[in-house]
Amino acid sequence: MSWLYGLLGIHETQYDYVSKIGQELVFEATAKYLERVNQDMALALGVFVEGATEAHQERYLLPSGGYMQARGGGARSGAVKGLGQWDVGYPLLDFGDQIALTDVAMAYLSPAEYQKHVEGVVIRASNTVRREILHRLFNNSAYTFADPVRGNVTVQPLANGDGVLYPPVLGTMVETTENHYLTTTYAANAISDANNPYATIHDELAEHFSRSTGGQNIIVFINKAQAGLTRALKSFIPMADVYTVPASDQPQLVNLPDLPSTAEVIGRLDGCWVVIWDYIPAGYLLAVHGDEPAPLKQRIDPINTGLPRGLALVRQSNESPLVSAEWRWRFGIGTGNRLNGVVLQLRGDNDPYEAPSGFGSWG
Repeated sequence: MSWLYGLLGIHETQYDYVSKIGQELVFEATAKYLERVNQDMALALGVFVEGATEAHQERYLLPSGGYMQARGGGARSGAVKGLGQWDVGYPLLDFGDQIALTDVAMAYLSPAEYQKHVEGVVIRASNTVRREILHRLFNNSAYTFADPVRGNVTVQPLANGDGVLYPPVLGTMVETTENHYLTTTYAANAISDANNPYATIHDELAEHFSRSTGGQNIIVFINKAQAGLTRALKSFIPMADVYTVPASDQPQLVNLPDLPSTAEVIGRLDGCWVVIWDYIPAGYLLAVHGDEPAPLKQRIDPINTGLPRGLALVRQSNESPLVSAEWRWRFGIGTGNRLNGVVLQLRGDNDPYEAPSGFGSWG
């Protein structure tokens, strides 16, 4: 049974045209379906997006380090900065879509056809939010978003060596600058036990958060082009095929991370989950720490504006809500936790990081 008939509580053989069901009923059923869609998308992308915020900019805070002060004679301690902090901003964009339906097309529209139209909108919406997420993570430059209400907002990338001082890494007591856009002196086709990018990524993330006995929940997303050489590394532990019974002497991977449905865990390596996600450009690795606040936040409209949140079907007419309705999603993606993310480019030279094609400009 289709989701449309399921939400309406009717059987598929009862109606042959949407017009016989009634536009208002179908509109309301679609709105309920979109509630599920928005929940599913939020869960799937939670590894990258910490949550929603109404703020256009904020001061992001993490605990700082150092020592307590030795005192004598009842003297007061000197004031210290208790928090590591940096300023971040979030854009807010207005995305739209529309299904071209005239009154005649609506009269002949079957429920199955309507459902396919809606699923096409959902696919385009999913593609859009994924593009915005990856664009923000792979682009290593800040940019100015011209907010029509709040004015200019500076949207930051992951830590990019721009002079911001971050809390001390493990084993040190001094705040330092950080650059999480890394490159290698070896090319993608030279990955080997001697040229292991996963160890580099692991250490870059672990030093900011923790080193725990038994491994880290660090997730490295790769293109399938890097899968072969990755599997050939000596320390690689493969994910068992669900259609086979693994040998009793082989380690079994447990506690898998929550990932987008299109991502595939292929194994663990040097304290990292290795995940094929075809949307990662070849020659690049993207990593986040799954047990720490995600790097990004999604900006949404303040609730008092009354504007819809998430992917929504907005009626323009009460008489014909489907014919004139527009699909809308107002959101923006910006980096909050600039430390929880590493992008590594397998360059093969000493040149600085370059964003992948399609991720290098804004506007």
